[in-house]
Amino acid sequence: MSKAVSEALSAQRGTAVGSKPGAEKNAQNSARGGIVLRSVTPLALGLAISIAAYGSASAALTFTWDPTAIGLTTQPPNSNITANNFNVSNFADITFGGGTFSENAVLTTLQFLTGGNPVPLSGLQSTYSLYAVVSAAGTQGPPPPPGSGLSVSGQFNSAKYTFFASPNAQPTVTLNPGVGGSPTITGNTGAFALFTGTLVNGTTVLTAPVGGGYSPTADLNLSLTACTSATIALATGGFCSGDESAFFVNPLPADINLVVSNFSATTSVTTLSAPDLDINGGGGNITIANVPEPASLIVLGSGLVALGASRRRRNRS
Repeated sequence: MSKAVSEALSAQRGTAVGSKPGAEKNAQNSARGGIVLRSVTPLALGLAISIAAYGSASAALTFTWDPTAIGLTTQPPNSNITANNFNVSNFADITFGGGTFSENAVLTTLQFLTGGNPVPLSGLQSTYSLYAVVSAAGTQGPPPPPGSGLSVSGQFNSAKYTFFASPNAQPTVTLNPGVGGSPTITGNTGAFALFTGTLVNGTTVLTAPVGGGYSPTADLNLSLTACTSATIALATGGFCSGDESAFFVNPLPADINLVVSNFSATTSVTTLSAPDLDINGGGGNITIANVPEPASLIVLGSGLVALGASRRRRNRS
């Protein structure tokens, strides 16, 4: 049973959520103690269930990709990638100004994992490589003073990316410090797009540790559109070169999103030359998640509306 449903059932039995039995009366008399669920109607219980179902849709999935199906490697035959996450290295230029930021980045794939265990693969970074080109923008205050220990939070308003496959070893990424200086890629002759996408939502935090320097973090949820024909437009510009759908064994790309999480860079790989912050080899983790089903979203939305109406009726009475 999910936590949301368990809490709703406890409340329906007359126990305040998060309190011990017998503490309900004190919780009800506290105007500052948050919302206490004295009882839960079937409508509210349905809302709890729909929230739980929506939350489970974003869990990391085990996926299988096949590099041999698109000609990236032939040794060994059918060298599928089966994992539930993969690590990338981040090379980026971030420009701050006027309460906003813009970012241009290249992400190079380091390894695939199941849980925290590396998946043994033949060919990755030796006969072929996978990397992404990313551009993003959002709102965020200016960097905090160096060594202050302070952090500034922000959110992404846009992001677009394209993941490429290259029949070469890991490409070389070169930073170009300066306002809006996008990283450049070499050693990627013959690279072609696999999938592309745009922002669903995302947040970022920039911290100025007491010891000096800057440490940015980011988490994003991105859509995923596979290259299924040469008519598919890439979010970063241009078009797919052909049908690469054979790369995606399971799940089908139409049913998944890309989740970029735990992206961070220590002070040893960041340089601030105002208004730019350059990241030379930060890291992060990428997972695959189900796209929430429209039915779940409809149930969630209608439940919220009905619950709001119910509360308004109680307030008027």
